[in-house]
Amino acid sequence: MEISGVSGIVPISMYTKSWVSKNGKCLSRAQFPLVLAYACSIHKSQGLTLQRVIVDIGALKEQCVGLSYVALSRCTSLEGMLLVPFSLSRFLKINTSSALKARQLAEKEIFSKKIM
Repeated sequence: MEISGVSGIVPISMYTKSWVSKNGKCLSRAQFPLVLAYACSIHKSQGLTLQRVIVDIGALKEQCVGLSYVALSRCTSLEGMLLVPFSLSRFLKINTSSALKARQLAEKEIFSKKIM
């Protein structure tokens, strides 16, 4: 993934913190400033409730109708959601997908039947 012209390699500099202990010794710690994180597919995220998410809907055609909704609905607030930039034409592809048309046709047939 490329964001703002970054080529995929991001240098991470080591951070060193120094302090004086209670007994007067000078101490220091050197570490990389990383935060533990994880990623999962939209399918595996179903049922999760997350406080912060980064959603990459991408440009590819959706395999299952509704995956974009599942991805967007995992987050508890709009403030905790970051959307990776994408083209709005992405949603036009979803609305014209053959899976969506088949589901709409099946629903129409179900609702048109008379209930006894």
